[in-house]
Amino acid sequence: MTDASEDYSAPTAWLQTSAVSEAAGWVQRSLGNVARSSESAQSLAGREVEFQAQLRAALHELVIDEDQYPVTTAAVRIASRFVQALPHRLPLPQVAIDPDGAISLDWVTSRTRAFSISVDDSGRLAYAWMNGSDRGHGVVRFQDSLPSPLLSQLTELIDDNNTGVRAA
Repeated sequence: MTDASEDYSAPTAWLQTSAVSEAAGWVQRSLGNVARSSESAQSLAGREVEFQAQLRAALHELVIDEDQYPVTTAAVRIASRFVQALPHRLPLPQVAIDPDGAISLDWVTSRTRAFSISVDDSGRLAYAWMNGSDRGHGVVRFQDSLPSPLLSQLTELIDDNNTGVRAA
């Protein structure tokens, strides 16, 4: 059952205080919601395109030799799914390829604030962070959502809206 504001057969639906009918107002609100969703989807698609371009560039520069292992298709897929799962408010990471063939996702906000994740084909994410004199590392398993220990630390370090002010 819908509420009276959306039930156009309700007895008071014909009583309007403006020149715009209730149905027209509903259509206008719906179109606004669609436009906002479309803008958000375009923005998310833009992030994905930007990440894929960075990843392709890093892979294109890769020279496989005795010091550099190739990157597996599974690692590329996992890294792409990881970036898709990132909260939109977080910036995209810088992309590099590690000598062991893992994909490195790095956020460096200053020379004393950084977060790095190593993605390989195992589904396990090794990460390390530095925030001033505080440092840490861990390994978590990635399925389709970001593991809370990793997300918490990443958000605390990278998200400008959550960055605390420290007294020197």
